[in-house]
Amino acid sequence: MAGTELSPLPRWVRIWFWISSVFVFFDATFCVFRPHTLPGTGGILAMLYYPYKYYIMVDRRYGDATDSFSLSQGLCNYVEIVLNIIALNLPSRYVKETKLTAFMASTMTMWKSFLYLLMFYDLGGGDSSYRENANYIPEFIFAVIPVIIWIIVPLIIIRNMWKDIVVQNDDNAYENEEENYEKQSMTGKYNLRQRTKN
Repeated sequence: MAGTELSPLPRWVRIWFWISSVFVFFDATFCVFRPHTLPGTGGILAMLYYPYKYYIMVDRRYGDATDSFSLSQGLCNYVEIVLNIIALNLPSRYVKETKLTAFMASTMTMWKSFLYLLMFYDLGGGDSSYRENANYIPEFIFAVIPVIIWIIVPLIIIRNMWKDIVVQNDDNAYENEEENYEKQSMTGKYNLRQRTKN
């Protein structure tokens, strides 16, 4: 069965993809469907997101239904989830494709999280109202630590997938180099797995 023991992905990567997909889906839905998800507004999804009433006191961008950045980030989260699910469910014979998809999904996750951290701290000072009178301890615990986790774990996955992708390409690129060269020369096409162009 795809996405289980036959998957070319390590078990811990599969677990991370499943867990992160659930959390990210929940979070993305909160952002995309505001104000219906905002606690205390009587929205149709407000009760489901009741715990967020504490989080939006720390990350005020989440509590602003007109904030376009968190909405855009939520929409990007759905793409990330789709890539996670594809990586988890590709048949076991698609080793390279699975690892490339996992690499791409993790790269998106890492950079999205890093960008959100930069926006959270508003380095340019364009909209500091989101952090006025901030309480730094809850902010660090509930906002910064989760984002750091969502940066570090994808970075580890990126490193692992990159090693495998490069090794696979090196092993396959030169198997029949002379034969490939002759074929490519006749068609005038490039072989992207070779280090030199034809």
